[in-house]
Amino acid sequence: MRVVRKWLPLGSVVTVPEVHLFDRAQHVIVMDDAGEGSMSLEKFMQQGRATRDTAKEIGSAVGGFLAWLHRWGRENEDAQQAVRGNVWGKRLSAKGHYGDLKRILVDTCKHYDPPVDVEEKEMEKLESIVRETIETLLAEEHQVNSAFETH
Repeated sequence: MRVVRKWLPLGSVVTVPEVHLFDRAQHVIVMDDAGEGSMSLEKFMQQGRATRDTAKEIGSAVGGFLAWLHRWGRENEDAQQAVRGNVWGKRLSAKGHYGDLKRILVDTCKHYDPPVDVEEKEMEKLESIVRETIETLLAEEHQVNSAFETH
């Protein structure tokens, strides 16, 4: 996160908090919160405050950021070591973020006037991506558990 924070341009739509302590062995991070008066992207969208243009800007910024982060992570052994074996983090991410994505999307779309309809084909695509992502995140956990069971 420290590297990412330095990389982000000033005024970026995507930001990361400042890290004060990182304990690699215990998988603990002490960092700033988002600050007083801030809100999550989910809450911002559900309040209907985002125009389609704002939603497109946020989506493009987040998508670009995640693409960069994954490219950087694939090429960076230190980054891979920092998250390798963090089964609890992957489990939380899989179930908490991706497992709840469909509900968040449906709930958010209801708050627009008129409500935004997500086509069934698009919802099926989202569900497929979510399943694939959860399976990928939890694959290492299964491999770790299998290794312990055979020894």
